[in-house]
Amino acid sequence: MTDEPGTHDTEEAPVDGVAILETEVRELIRRRGIDPVRDRPGVVALVSDVIADYDERSVVGAVPPLADAGAAHKAVVDAVAGLGPLQKYLDDPEVEEIWINEPTQVFVARHGESELTTTILTDGQVRDLVEKMLKVSGRRLDLSSPFVDASLPGGERLQLVSLAQHDDVLLSVALRCPPDVIQTGECTSADMEVTA
Repeated sequence: MTDEPGTHDTEEAPVDGVAILETEVRELIRRRGIDPVRDRPGVVALVSDVIADYDERSVVGAVPPLADAGAAHKAVVDAVAGLGPLQKYLDDPEVEEIWINEPTQVFVARHGESELTTTILTDGQVRDLVEKMLKVSGRRLDLSSPFVDASLPGGERLQLVSLAQHDDVLLSVALRCPPDVIQTGECTSADMEVTA
C-alpha cells in the first residue's frame, strides 16, 4: 500500500465524497504519525493536498465530485482536528456555551439565552467526542471516576458526567466560555470551557 490518498478498496469506500476524504486523511495521518490535535496546520495542509488529488480523480469519474470543496475541507478538518459536528458552535464567537443533554438534544447559549440546535448526534458520535476530549485532557471516565473536570489544550474547560443506567452509559456534555470573556461579547473556541 502506498502513502498516496485514494489507495483504498472501492468496495468498502463510502459513497459520500466527504466521507471518502475523511477516511483518506485519517489513514494518511496514521501513516505519517501526525498528531491532529497538536498539528492543526499540518492537518489543514494535508486536507488541501488530499482534496486536490481527489478533484483530479473526480474528473475521470473515479470518485464522486464534491459539491463544495471549501465546505468539504472544513468538514474534514473539523472531524479530524476539531470536535466534528460541534466545531461550528466553537467557531461562532456569539456562542457562550454548548451542552448535550442527550444525542438528540444539543443546546447552545448566545447572549445568555439557550436554544435547541438542529444538530442531532448518535450515541457513537457523543462517545467519540467524549473520547477525543478525554484523550487530549489526559483524564479518564469510568465507574471509579464518573466525573471529570479538566482543561483542553485550547483552554476549554471539560466537565463530563457519566451515569450508568443498565447496560448503557448516559453522558452529559457542556462547553462553557469563561465569564470574563462572555462580558466582552466575543467568545472564541480558544476561550470556550468544556463541561459535561
